[in-house]
Amino acid sequence: MTSLKAGLVGLILTSALTSSAQQLIGGNDPGSLQPPLSGTGTEAIFVHGGSGFTLTASTTSTAEGGASGIAFTDFDWLFRNAAGGGDGVSALTSASATPGGTVNSELNVTNLAPGFYTFIAQGVTDGEICSSEPEEFTVFVLAPLTVTLSLDGDASLLYCMDDMAANTLTANAAFDTNVTWNAETDITTNPALSDFELRYRWYKVTDGTTFDISSETPFTTSTPSTNTTENSYTFDNTNDTAVGQWNYYVAVDYTVKTSGPYTNVLGSASTPTVIEVTPKPGKPTITIQAN
Repeated sequence: MTSLKAGLVGLILTSALTSSAQQLIGGNDPGSLQPPLSGTGTEAIFVHGGSGFTLTASTTSTAEGGASGIAFTDFDWLFRNAAGGGDGVSALTSASATPGGTVNSELNVTNLAPGFYTFIAQGVTDGEICSSEPEEFTVFVLAPLTVTLSLDGDASLLYCMDDMAANTLTANAAFDTNVTWNAETDITTNPALSDFELRYRWYKVTDGTTFDISSETPFTTSTPSTNTTENSYTFDNTNDTAVGQWNYYVAVDYTVKTSGPYTNVLGSASTPTVIEVTPKPGKPTITIQAN
Protein backbone atom coordinates (compact mmCIF):
# COMPACT_ATOMS: atom_id res chain seq x y z
CA MET A 1 0.00 0.00 0.00
CA THR A 2 1.45 3.38 -0.97
CA SER A 3 -1.19 5.28 0.97
CA LEU A 4 -3.58 4.59 3.84
CA LYS A 5 -7.32 4.40 3.63
CA ALA A 6 -9.30 7.08 5.44
CA GLY A 7 -12.07 5.76 7.69
CA LEU A 8 -14.90 6.57 10.00
CA VAL A 9 -14.00 5.10 13.38
CA GLY A 10 -11.05 5.39 15.79
CA LEU A 11 -9.10 2.88 17.82
CA ILE A 12 -6.67 2.80 20.73
CA LEU A 13 -3.23 1.23 20.36
CA THR A 14 -1.32 0.06 23.40
CA SER A 15 1.85 -1.93 23.99
CA ALA A 16 2.63 -4.94 26.14
CA LEU A 17 6.40 -5.23 26.56
CA THR A 18 8.47 -7.82 28.35
CA SER A 19 9.74 -7.05 31.85
CA SER A 20 11.78 -3.82 32.02
CA ALA A 21 11.42 -3.39 28.28
CA GLN A 22 9.48 -0.12 28.24
CA GLN A 23 10.52 3.20 29.65
CA LEU A 24 10.10 6.68 28.27
CA ILE A 25 13.20 8.80 27.82
CA GLY A 26 13.75 11.18 30.71
CA GLY A 27 16.35 13.69 31.78
CA ASN A 28 17.84 14.10 28.32
CA ASP A 29 16.45 16.19 25.48
CA PRO A 30 13.56 14.12 24.09
CA GLY A 31 13.60 16.15 20.90
CA SER A 32 16.97 14.69 19.92
CA LEU A 33 15.81 11.15 20.61
CA GLN A 34 12.55 10.86 18.75
CA PRO A 35 11.12 11.60 15.31
CA PRO A 36 8.00 13.66 14.62
CA LEU A 37 5.14 11.43 15.74
CA SER A 38 1.65 11.41 14.24
CA GLY A 39 0.03 8.88 16.57
CA THR A 40 -1.66 9.63 19.88
CA GLY A 41 1.61 9.06 21.79
CA THR A 42 3.91 12.03 22.37
CA GLU A 43 7.07 10.00 22.99
CA ALA A 44 8.84 7.21 21.18
CA ILE A 45 9.03 4.00 23.21
CA PHE A 46 12.51 2.59 23.71
CA VAL A 47 13.01 -1.17 23.61
CA HIS A 48 15.88 -3.61 23.38
CA GLY A 49 16.01 -5.66 20.20
CA GLY A 50 16.18 -8.96 22.04
CA SER A 51 13.11 -8.31 24.18
CA GLY A 52 10.33 -8.24 21.60
CA PHE A 53 6.94 -6.71 22.29
CA THR A 54 3.25 -6.97 21.46
CA LEU A 55 1.06 -4.12 20.24
CA THR A 56 -2.63 -4.49 21.07
CA ALA A 57 -5.44 -2.52 19.40
CA SER A 58 -8.84 -2.12 21.02
CA THR A 59 -11.45 -4.37 19.42
CA THR A 60 -14.11 -1.65 19.56
CA SER A 61 -13.84 1.89 18.24
CA THR A 62 -13.39 5.12 20.13
CA ALA A 63 -15.12 8.39 19.30
CA GLU A 64 -11.94 9.80 17.79
CA GLY A 65 -12.44 10.20 14.05
CA GLY A 66 -15.85 8.52 13.96
CA ALA A 67 -18.49 6.71 16.00
CA SER A 68 -17.59 4.89 19.20
CA GLY A 69 -18.52 1.38 20.28
CA ILE A 70 -18.35 -0.23 16.84
CA ALA A 71 -16.84 -3.73 16.88
CA PHE A 72 -13.90 -4.45 14.61
CA THR A 73 -13.91 -7.77 12.79
CA ASP A 74 -10.31 -7.66 11.55
CA PHE A 75 -7.19 -5.49 11.50
CA ASP A 76 -4.71 -4.44 8.86
CA TRP A 77 -1.20 -4.10 10.37
CA LEU A 78 1.27 -1.96 8.44
CA PHE A 79 4.58 -0.20 8.94
CA ARG A 80 5.56 3.25 7.70
CA ASN A 81 7.88 2.55 4.77
CA ALA A 82 10.81 4.56 3.42
CA ALA A 83 8.52 6.38 0.98
CA GLY A 84 6.20 7.47 3.80
CA GLY A 85 3.38 5.11 2.87
CA GLY A 86 2.23 1.93 4.54
CA ASP A 87 3.39 -1.60 3.72
CA GLY A 88 2.08 -4.81 5.22
CA VAL A 89 4.21 -5.96 8.15
CA SER A 90 4.91 -9.24 6.34
CA ALA A 91 7.21 -7.21 4.07
CA LEU A 92 9.56 -6.29 6.95
CA THR A 93 13.01 -7.84 6.60
CA SER A 94 14.62 -6.11 9.62
CA ALA A 95 12.06 -7.53 12.06
CA SER A 96 9.48 -10.28 12.43
CA ALA A 97 5.93 -8.96 12.92
CA THR A 98 3.04 -11.41 13.17
CA PRO A 99 -0.64 -10.45 13.64
CA GLY A 100 -2.73 -12.61 15.98
CA GLY A 101 -5.11 -12.59 18.92
CA THR A 102 -8.79 -11.70 18.79
CA VAL A 103 -9.68 -10.56 15.23
CA ASN A 104 -5.95 -9.99 14.61
CA SER A 105 -5.97 -7.15 17.15
CA GLU A 106 -2.43 -7.99 18.34
CA LEU A 107 0.92 -7.62 16.61
CA ASN A 108 3.82 -9.65 18.01
CA VAL A 109 7.17 -8.14 17.04
CA THR A 110 10.58 -9.84 17.50
CA ASN A 111 14.10 -9.89 16.07
CA LEU A 112 14.20 -6.17 15.38
CA ALA A 113 17.23 -4.47 13.93
CA PRO A 114 18.15 -1.22 15.78
CA GLY A 115 16.41 1.97 14.75
CA PHE A 116 12.99 3.59 14.52
CA TYR A 117 9.82 1.77 13.50
CA THR A 118 6.31 3.18 13.15
CA PHE A 119 3.62 0.49 13.21
CA ILE A 120 0.12 1.24 11.99
CA ALA A 121 -3.20 -0.44 12.79
CA GLN A 122 -6.44 -0.03 10.86
CA GLY A 123 -9.58 -1.62 12.24
CA VAL A 124 -12.00 -3.20 9.75
CA THR A 125 -15.75 -3.41 10.40
CA ASP A 126 -18.21 -6.15 9.42
CA GLY A 127 -18.43 -6.59 5.66
CA GLU A 128 -15.26 -4.52 5.22
CA ILE A 129 -17.44 -1.54 4.33
CA CYS A 130 -15.65 0.89 6.66
CA SER A 131 -12.13 1.02 8.05
CA SER A 132 -10.90 3.14 10.92
CA GLU A 133 -8.50 5.99 10.52
CA PRO A 134 -4.97 4.62 11.00
CA GLU A 135 -3.43 4.66 14.47
CA GLU A 136 0.35 4.72 14.81
CA PHE A 137 2.84 3.61 17.43
CA THR A 138 6.55 4.43 17.17
CA VAL A 139 9.35 2.50 18.85
CA PHE A 140 13.11 2.92 18.84
CA VAL A 141 15.12 -0.28 19.15
CA LEU A 142 18.34 0.32 21.07
CA ALA A 143 21.51 -0.83 19.35
CA PRO A 144 23.90 -3.20 21.14
CA LEU A 145 27.14 -1.65 22.37
CA THR A 146 30.79 -2.53 22.29
CA VAL A 147 33.07 -1.38 25.11
CA THR A 148 36.84 -0.91 25.13
CA LEU A 149 38.86 -0.55 28.33
CA SER A 150 42.35 0.92 28.52
CA LEU A 151 44.93 1.59 31.24
CA ASP A 152 46.52 5.05 31.38
CA GLY A 153 48.96 6.81 33.67
CA ASP A 154 52.15 5.07 34.79
CA ALA A 155 50.64 1.72 33.70
CA SER A 156 51.92 -0.02 36.83
CA LEU A 157 50.79 -3.65 36.91
CA LEU A 158 52.68 -4.51 40.11
CA TYR A 159 52.86 -2.24 43.11
CA CYS A 160 53.12 -2.27 46.88
CA MET A 161 49.96 -1.72 48.84
CA ASP A 162 51.27 1.55 50.28
CA ASP A 163 52.59 2.85 46.96
CA MET A 164 49.44 3.64 44.99
CA ALA A 165 49.90 3.44 41.24
CA ALA A 166 48.90 6.58 39.36
CA ASN A 167 46.63 4.58 37.08
CA THR A 168 43.44 5.51 35.30
CA LEU A 169 41.07 3.08 33.62
CA THR A 170 39.14 4.56 30.68
CA ALA A 171 36.06 2.95 29.17
CA ASN A 172 34.77 3.92 25.73
CA ALA A 173 31.34 2.81 24.47
CA ALA A 174 30.17 2.71 20.86
CA PHE A 175 27.38 1.24 18.80
CA ASP A 176 28.31 -2.28 17.72
CA THR A 177 29.61 -1.85 14.17
CA ASN A 178 28.72 -5.45 13.29
CA VAL A 179 24.98 -4.76 13.62
CA THR A 180 22.92 -3.53 10.66
CA TRP A 181 20.42 -0.77 11.40
CA ASN A 182 16.85 -0.66 10.15
CA ALA A 183 16.62 1.35 6.93
CA GLU A 184 13.15 0.25 5.82
CA THR A 185 11.18 3.09 7.37
CA ASP A 186 10.77 6.77 6.55
CA ILE A 187 12.83 7.77 9.60
CA THR A 188 16.44 7.61 8.46
CA THR A 189 18.14 9.83 11.05
CA ASN A 190 18.84 7.89 14.22
CA PRO A 191 20.20 9.36 17.45
CA ALA A 192 23.93 9.28 18.14
CA LEU A 193 25.06 7.26 21.16
CA SER A 194 26.13 10.52 22.82
CA ASP A 195 22.45 11.56 22.84
CA PHE A 196 21.78 8.85 25.43
CA GLU A 197 22.66 8.79 29.09
CA LEU A 198 24.86 5.77 29.89
CA ARG A 199 25.68 4.07 33.17
CA TYR A 200 29.20 2.78 33.89
CA ARG A 201 29.79 0.16 36.60
CA TRP A 202 33.32 -0.81 37.64
CA TYR A 203 34.29 -4.20 39.05
CA LYS A 204 37.41 -6.04 40.20
CA VAL A 205 37.58 -9.80 40.71
CA THR A 206 40.35 -12.13 41.80
CA ASP A 207 42.45 -13.28 38.87
CA GLY A 208 41.33 -16.69 37.68
CA THR A 209 37.73 -16.10 38.85
CA THR A 210 34.94 -16.16 36.28
CA PHE A 211 33.24 -12.77 36.18
CA ASP A 212 29.50 -13.04 36.87
CA ILE A 213 27.82 -9.65 36.84
CA SER A 214 24.68 -11.06 38.47
CA SER A 215 26.59 -11.88 41.66
CA GLU A 216 29.35 -9.26 41.68
CA THR A 217 29.00 -5.84 43.30
CA PRO A 218 30.56 -2.84 41.57
CA PHE A 219 33.07 -0.91 43.62
CA THR A 220 31.90 2.30 41.97
CA THR A 221 29.11 3.39 39.61
CA SER A 222 29.09 6.48 37.42
CA THR A 223 26.28 8.12 35.47
CA PRO A 224 27.87 11.23 33.98
CA SER A 225 25.82 14.39 34.33
CA THR A 226 26.44 15.18 30.68
CA ASN A 227 25.91 12.58 27.99
CA THR A 228 29.20 10.99 27.05
CA THR A 229 30.45 7.75 25.58
CA GLU A 230 33.57 7.80 27.78
CA ASN A 231 34.09 7.33 31.49
CA SER A 232 37.28 7.09 33.56
CA TYR A 233 38.16 5.65 36.94
CA THR A 234 41.34 6.61 38.82
CA PHE A 235 42.90 4.18 41.30
CA ASP A 236 42.52 5.15 44.94
CA ASN A 237 43.32 3.84 48.41
CA THR A 238 39.75 2.70 49.07
CA ASN A 239 39.34 0.30 46.16
CA ASP A 240 42.76 -0.64 44.88
CA THR A 241 45.16 -1.46 47.71
CA ALA A 242 43.87 -4.90 48.72
CA VAL A 243 46.67 -7.45 48.39
CA GLY A 244 46.17 -9.91 45.55
CA GLN A 245 46.01 -10.34 41.79
CA TRP A 246 43.06 -8.61 40.21
CA ASN A 247 41.15 -8.32 36.93
CA TYR A 248 39.27 -5.06 36.28
CA TYR A 249 35.96 -5.02 34.41
CA VAL A 250 33.57 -2.32 33.26
CA ALA A 251 29.88 -2.74 32.39
CA VAL A 252 27.98 -0.15 30.36
CA ASP A 253 24.24 0.08 29.75
CA TYR A 254 21.59 2.57 28.75
CA THR A 255 19.72 4.39 31.53
CA VAL A 256 16.73 4.92 29.20
CA LYS A 257 15.83 1.27 29.86
CA THR A 258 17.35 -1.92 31.19
CA SER A 259 19.43 -3.46 28.42
CA GLY A 260 22.77 -5.16 28.24
CA PRO A 261 24.90 -4.80 30.18
CA TYR A 262 27.83 -4.64 27.78
CA THR A 263 31.05 -5.62 29.52
CA ASN A 264 34.77 -5.76 28.90
CA VAL A 265 37.83 -6.64 30.94
CA LEU A 266 41.17 -4.86 30.91
CA GLY A 267 43.25 -6.77 28.37
CA SER A 268 40.84 -9.17 26.70
CA ALA A 269 38.21 -11.67 27.74
CA SER A 270 40.54 -14.62 27.11
CA THR A 271 43.70 -13.14 28.65
CA PRO A 272 42.86 -10.40 31.16
CA THR A 273 45.56 -8.01 32.29
CA VAL A 274 46.51 -8.88 35.86
CA ILE A 275 47.16 -6.05 38.29
CA GLU A 276 48.98 -7.29 41.37
CA VAL A 277 49.18 -5.59 44.75
CA THR A 278 51.89 -6.91 47.06
CA PRO A 279 51.89 -6.61 50.86
CA LYS A 280 54.08 -4.08 52.54
CA PRO A 281 56.61 -5.97 54.70
CA GLY A 282 57.02 -5.06 58.34
CA LYS A 283 60.23 -3.68 59.81
CA PRO A 284 63.14 -6.06 60.26
CA THR A 285 64.55 -6.64 63.71
CA ILE A 286 68.19 -5.94 64.50
CA THR A 287 70.15 -7.92 67.08
CA ILE A 288 73.66 -7.36 68.29
CA GLN A 289 76.22 -10.05 68.98
CA ALA A 290 79.73 -9.60 70.30
CA ASN A 291 82.54 -10.73 68.01
